[in-house]
Amino acid sequence: MTVWGVAQDDVLSAARGGRLFVEWVELMPGVEVMADAARMDGVRVPVTATTAMVVAREWEAELPTPAMLDLRHAAAVKWGLVVQPATQDYRTMQTREAVMAFSRHIDDAGAPTSVYLERRGRPLIVSDVGKAWVETAELRRRKRAGDRGLACNYGFFTSQPRTPRGMTGPKPSVTGQWNVWQEPGYRHNADHWDYSQTLQLIRVRPGCQQPSHDGLTGLPIANLAAEPPIAAAPASSTASDDQGVAVAVVLGAFVAAMLSATLKRIG
Repeated sequence: MTVWGVAQDDVLSAARGGRLFVEWVELMPGVEVMADAARMDGVRVPVTATTAMVVAREWEAELPTPAMLDLRHAAAVKWGLVVQPATQDYRTMQTREAVMAFSRHIDDAGAPTSVYLERRGRPLIVSDVGKAWVETAELRRRKRAGDRGLACNYGFFTSQPRTPRGMTGPKPSVTGQWNVWQEPGYRHNADHWDYSQTLQLIRVRPGCQQPSHDGLTGLPIANLAAEPPIAAAPASSTASDDQGVAVAVVLGAFVAAMLSATLKRIG
């Protein structure tokens, strides 16, 4: 299958050969998230769910749960960079132009090619960087029932107000703390792609679990760190080519209270 002029096999080869640029951030003890979506030649490459799962296996990573993405977004709000998603015309969603425009929008909003804060050596989580292919209990249930080719996507966090059910527009995130354009969706099979479906994975240390809103797993977390953790080594041989300075968006004490409420909902 070819995506925006690049075959998914080429994306897999890039992942195996160190040509997919990613930087990992320890969001909480034992759980790491990508600071940004995976980039290939500087572009946030769109992937199918099948490709995402293969890369996850080879990198000893996992697809995130929707609740994990909510917490990742909370970290971006707290000590990262918040970017409003740029939606594209549905008629051009599967074009190279849409892919390039979406990735360029994130860069233009302040996300650098390297997500390290200058002089502090700390990673900067950027959100939103696209919808992610996610794991949910409902997806597992449907696959057990025979729909093995199904996939679930989630994300596109936005500050735009929620719209009532039955109307097009943002809806509550799974934890209720944010608004998203894409609730957990089951419309696509595992071979679907469009400009917004980027590669976002997590790594979980043995013995730890990622949080979930739907009973998959639970992780007792007191709170996110008051400061971002020290940066881990970039997971790409192209890291030296990616330089830049980020603009940190730091919000106040309400974030701690919000996170506490989020974790209570998750628990």
